[in-house]
Amino acid sequence: ERARSLNIANLLLRTELEEYRRVEEALQKSEQRYRAIIEDQSEYIIRFLPGGIITFANQASCRFLDKPYDAIIGQNIFSFLPTEEHDIVKRHIKSLKRNNPPPVSNFRVFTRNGSIMWHRWTGRAIYGTKGKIIEYQGVGHDITTLKEAEEALRKSENTLLALVDAILEPTLLITEGLVVKMANAAAATLLGARNSNRLTDRCLSAAFEKQYGEGLTKEIADAIREGRQLEKEVERSTV
Repeated sequence: ERARSLNIANLLLRTELEEYRRVEEALQKSEQRYRAIIEDQSEYIIRFLPGGIITFANQASCRFLDKPYDAIIGQNIFSFLPTEEHDIVKRHIKSLKRNNPPPVSNFRVFTRNGSIMWHRWTGRAIYGTKGKIIEYQGVGHDITTLKEAEEALRKSENTLLALVDAILEPTLLITEGLVVKMANAAAATLLGARNSNRLTDRCLSAAFEKQYGEGLTKEIADAIREGRQLEKEVERSTV
């Protein structure tokens, strides 16, 4: 009877061990599939502890930093950021809460050769069984080209505005709906505004109709829509 009990116990133990191995194999396969998906992403994906120590970096991150995986793990994320970006990143991390939508932040990062590029990152807090944050995950991508284009556009607009402002005659850049997109100082003086910025994004339709009548207002809108020149002499008015 005792031998029979031992046989049954051994059988149950083997069954439990086999089940454990099946579960372990399933977990390993699941982890391999997950890692394969992460590694195939073109976005930068990192995980780090609350103190900033990196625990995982995908291949895209390794390629960007031009460092092997083992040289990144254990490093602090702030070592890859310019000092002036630290507060921005800290605020981003602090805003990561369970019930909050994942925030998006733009900040600069160092490359291996010391140059600086712009990244856009989305963060997420990872919670443990006790409800405390045990890790953070960040997913980012390069927006350097976008930032450079924005900066070039800003400089171009400033140059254009300076050229327009130097024109002695009142000059307005307005839409078909008579919304001001750009005005020089002479136009601001003519229209009674303190400066040209006071006119930007302001619709002049109602003011034109009140001062010059519906007919002239329509003529101006038609000329803009048709791309033709319109010359009119009008009395100075305050808008």
